[in-house]
Amino acid sequence: MKHKILTLLLTLSTHFLSAQCPTSITLFSQGQIDSFRIHYPGCTQILGTMTIAESDSAGITHLDSLGQINSIHNLIVQNNAALTNLRGLASLAAIGDSLFLQGNAGLTSLSGLDSLTSIGGDLCVRDNLSLSSMSGLDSLSSISGALSIIDNTALASLNGLGSLTSIGQRFDLSRSSLISLSGLDNLSSVGGFINLNNNMALTSLSGLDNLSSVGGIFSLLNHASLTTLNGLNSLTTAGGFYVTESPELVNLNGLNNLTSLSENLFICNNANLTSVGGLGSLVSVSGMLLVYNNPALTNLDDLNSLTSVGAVLDIGFNDALTSLSGLSNLTNIGGGLSVYYNNALTSLSGLDNMDFSMIITGMKIKKNPLLFLCNVKSICDYLESGDPIDISGNAPGCNNKSQVKAACMVSSEEVPSIKQENIWVFPNPATQTVYLDIPEAYQIDYQIYDMSGQLIRQGNQTGGAIDIRSLISGGYVLKVIGKEGLVVKRIMKK
Repeated sequence: MKHKILTLLLTLSTHFLSAQCPTSITLFSQGQIDSFRIHYPGCTQILGTMTIAESDSAGITHLDSLGQINSIHNLIVQNNAALTNLRGLASLAAIGDSLFLQGNAGLTSLSGLDSLTSIGGDLCVRDNLSLSSMSGLDSLSSISGALSIIDNTALASLNGLGSLTSIGQRFDLSRSSLISLSGLDNLSSVGGFINLNNNMALTSLSGLDNLSSVGGIFSLLNHASLTTLNGLNSLTTAGGFYVTESPELVNLNGLNNLTSLSENLFICNNANLTSVGGLGSLVSVSGMLLVYNNPALTNLDDLNSLTSVGAVLDIGFNDALTSLSGLSNLTNIGGGLSVYYNNALTSLSGLDNMDFSMIITGMKIKKNPLLFLCNVKSICDYLESGDPIDISGNAPGCNNKSQVKAACMVSSEEVPSIKQENIWVFPNPATQTVYLDIPEAYQIDYQIYDMSGQLIRQGNQTGGAIDIRSLISGGYVLKVIGKEGLVVKRIMKK
């Protein structure tokens, strides 16, 4: 009797052991994959990591013998040159932690993952050079970790991600052949940052139409074909927003519902950006506001709802920028102010209402060659405080602290600034006389400065004809004050 019981226990034990799954396993060859169901006939769950990575070129061509598995904690499929799809994983419904698909040169689709509904950690799809779409992930509704889709240079469609509603952490999408983001139409939130970069065929962000919140920074970097931000119309809050090196963008329409950023706003190196249209609802930027090297940008008018910047306000190398009047409702800056190398800027009007008492990094107003009007109230108040400020390399009237302090003695109501484009100086260059197009009976005071800011001549007269015969050849700045206001023009003596 004891012998029969022992035999039965041994038989049951052998059967039980044969049904067990390995905690973790690495499959190097097609033979190992084909024999998996033989060695583990009842195995449906891998509690550790399954790695599928061929050891010799073109060794693994299919995963058909893995069809019994419905759950894996970590799955790594990498460097399998001849593997074209994942159809052997048709029963896989859940990834407890992460799924990595990397370096599979022949993989053309993700067909075979059709039952997968959730990923507890990260999904990384990287360097699969033949992958053209995300088809096969149609049941996937949530990724608790990060989604990374990087260096899949043939990827032309995100179809297959239509059920995805949330990404718990970051979303990286780089170096693809996508022209839009269609396929992400149900994505509503990303917990971390979004990093979209170097997708050279991308023309729009269509497909992100339901995205309303981004926990981190939304970064758009180096998109040669991107013409519009339409597709972001539902976005109301983000950690920050960077749009850089997108030469075909002319405005920021698409961000019309964005109201606040908890970090930085960077608008940099966009060759044809003419306005910040689209930012009309933005009220606060908790970090830094950087507007840098946008050579076609003429104004900041659509920032007229902005009331606070938590760190530095930095505006530099915007060659066509003539006005800061769009910042007229900005009252608080927590870091510092830098305005530099804006070649067409003539006035700091627009900064009048700022409270600079909280500035901790000082102020820099430098190398703006036509900037003559700096005596706006906020700057005058700051100069009175004695806090650090660097003023240099601007036009006469704003070429150093002393000039600005002197100008602050005259209120802007007493000497208003005239729109510079409304007054003509001709001929220019000239040899003997330059003329202002003002009435002959108009009484004016004028000053002529050389390009170093030194006063060369001053006087008062009736009419707009100014004799320059005594000047040596070169460039000068002409400053004229009349009853209608102040005009500054650059003139050339031949």
